[in-house]
Amino acid sequence: MKKYIAVIVFSILSISAFTQGIIEGKSSPMTVNITKDLSKLSGNANVITGQSDPGLVSIIKDKDITTKPPRLQADAPQFIDTDGNNLINANESFSIFFTISNMGEGPALNLTATVSEKNRVPGLIFQSKPLGTLPPGTTKTFDIQANSSLNTTNSTASLVVSVGEANGNGIVLSPLAVQVKAYEAPLVKIANVKWDAITKGMPFNVTVDVQNTGPGAAENVTLLLPVTDDIIFIEGSKSVEVGNLAPGEIKPVIYTLITKPTYSLSQIFLPFKLSERFGKYVDNSKSSKTILIEQQLASNKNVTTQGVQGNVAVQQPQAQATTSTYISDVDRDIPINPTKNPNRVALIFGNENYSQAINADANVPYARNDAIMFAEYAKKVLCVEDKFVFLVTDASCSRMKQQIQRTLDIIKYMGPSAELIFYYAGHGFPEQSTKIPYIIPVDVSSYKVSDAIKLADVYSQLSNSGANKVTVFLDACFSGGGRDLGPVTARSVRMAPETEGNMVSGNMIVFSAATGEQFAQAKEKEKHGLFTYYLLKRLKETSGNVTYGDLFEYIKNKVGLDALTENVNAQDPVYISSDLLGDKWKTWKVK
Repeated sequence: MKKYIAVIVFSILSISAFTQGIIEGKSSPMTVNITKDLSKLSGNANVITGQSDPGLVSIIKDKDITTKPPRLQADAPQFIDTDGNNLINANESFSIFFTISNMGEGPALNLTATVSEKNRVPGLIFQSKPLGTLPPGTTKTFDIQANSSLNTTNSTASLVVSVGEANGNGIVLSPLAVQVKAYEAPLVKIANVKWDAITKGMPFNVTVDVQNTGPGAAENVTLLLPVTDDIIFIEGSKSVEVGNLAPGEIKPVIYTLITKPTYSLSQIFLPFKLSERFGKYVDNSKSSKTILIEQQLASNKNVTTQGVQGNVAVQQPQAQATTSTYISDVDRDIPINPTKNPNRVALIFGNENYSQAINADANVPYARNDAIMFAEYAKKVLCVEDKFVFLVTDASCSRMKQQIQRTLDIIKYMGPSAELIFYYAGHGFPEQSTKIPYIIPVDVSSYKVSDAIKLADVYSQLSNSGANKVTVFLDACFSGGGRDLGPVTARSVRMAPETEGNMVSGNMIVFSAATGEQFAQAKEKEKHGLFTYYLLKRLKETSGNVTYGDLFEYIKNKVGLDALTENVNAQDPVYISSDLLGDKWKTWKVK
């Protein structure tokens, strides 16, 4: 007697077969006719008739024939998220990986994986995934893509993967516990607006500092300036892509505008408007500015702005938001090198406002502007990708340490081809008894210098980062006037050069604003530190096509001459390299 097995295909109401075999697929309830051969489709053909249930069904002619089932085994599932922090962040994609083996003698048919969450955590979205057929003796690894919304909460998710099989031979994997993080919203606002004195028909510059004052990162930030047709953009545009902003981060946007000769009003209205990825985490309540033509607004000098230390909003001093009466030549027409170096990272600090920890007289003139413009040169001249330029102004101690560690982590992932640029403008102070130099965050008083950041620790971290090249620029401010720092009129870390030299190792070169017995000074007309001004000027003149040796000689000569002729005080920039590096750094290329 011939023996026949049939597995019915979905949507086919009848199947005729004349040879032994298996037809795989899904079925709906139906009547199935199986004949011995095509010639007997009519008359007294040998016909088997059966009714199937949904799913695969086997209709057996002979009772002694049975199908052999699969036997599934699975490893514990694993979780992989987009940013690698092993958490399900709000609005993040993630994957669940798992491996299944068929240890039975029959095939596992039409496997389907589904994910459920047992703790009722909101904001998690899963989809079922067909896995196909798993033959006997085979093992396969599968993944299920999932994502979270903005509605997540701080909780622990219990993820359960269930694998169904057409004939009921499925398996449930062991639960996977994953921490879920609630969404931390950014808050993007305009922290400060500076502008030139305006004359009709003459170009003028407007600098807008866009800041994220919220605890979460802001994405796709855009600054709009929909001015009237009587105002023309020479540089900038009505829509400027600011990009992403980390918590506390500030990015400057610089416009060069000019009024048409027909402009008849005595003032200019600038209706700035911010937006970000989700369209709701912005504060535009104080974004618009009105500027008088041919005179400065005295009221603008008394504007207060909100800044950020870490994740805590703090009130900035009135002096922080003054109108700029002159923008330096190094602040405009910055050359652009279109080719980026994907392995170069720049970490930039500009600490200007020390009024919270010390007093307003201890503020560092133009340190903030120095840092902001150095960041622009890092992007445009030094070929650093925007996402690898980290600018922090008026940084607290915890914020500085956090940013340093974040940069070191990025360098680690880049590997030995990485290059690191570190820039600091702000106070430096030696501990009184040991003379050990410290970098001073804005929330540290000179009465407790030991709470600040040792310069030696920074050098050690940078030199041991694994980067192939490390470049440090120090334009720091220090009065040397006592424990309260006193009125600040100079800009250098005061220490013996041999002390600093002993702290440098590896492939590191340090450019300092002055010797250990001098004060580095400001270039008042240019609104920059003297050292930083000539650093930026040489980068602009050469478009970065300059060696480190040439760059240093230029800065040394220009700063030394200006210091004596304009400020009547000597200032001689110095370099410090490790014994290992020697003079090799002089041949390094900036670009």
